[in-house]
Parts: sequence; structure tokens; C-alpha cells
Amino acid sequence: MPGKSAAATQTRQSRPGARDALSGRPARRDEWLTVEEVCDELKVSRRTFDRWRAQRTGPRSVRLGGAGPVRVRRSWLEEWLEEWLEETGQAWRDQR
Repeated sequence: MPGKSAAATQTRQSRPGARDALSGRPARRDEWLTVEEVCDELKVSRRTFDRWRAQRTGPRSVRLGGAGPVRVRRSWLEEWLEEWLEETGQAWRDQR
């Protein structure tokens, strides 16, 4: 991209060869996910997500524009899921 550094371009794209932590498919760009998409992927209710957000125990999320919709970066979700898997010692991924 003209005028953009290679590092800035890399942060907006998936790492080469990276895999999606939930599906094992090749990772897509570091896209913004809706709360509904996150809940669907994790198979949890919106209430659970909202509780995690209030307790600051779930994946990192932001409200776009200060008062806009809540969104989660795919990379934030994957990082949180990996940490959760390490902390709990669960073989959750293997059960899918």
C-alpha cells in the first residue's frame, strides 16, 4: 500500500500460514466481529458474553465510535481463546 509501512500492513492482515483457532481453517484478515458472530463461534449466549465483558474476563472488545456497536477483533478472540485453553487445560478444540 502506498504510504503505509510494511508493519502497518501486516497488522491488518493475518500472519502467513496462520490458522483460525476455532475452526482450524486458514485465518482471514483481522476482521471486526459482531457480538452475535462471537457468540455463535463460541456457542455461548449473548448474556454470557455480556457478563464476561462486564467482569472483564472475556475477549477484548470495544464500542466503535464511543457509543456505537460492540465489536471484537478476530485476533483478540483467538488470543483470548488460546489463553483460556491454556489456563483451563481443556481439550475443547479437540471435541469440535
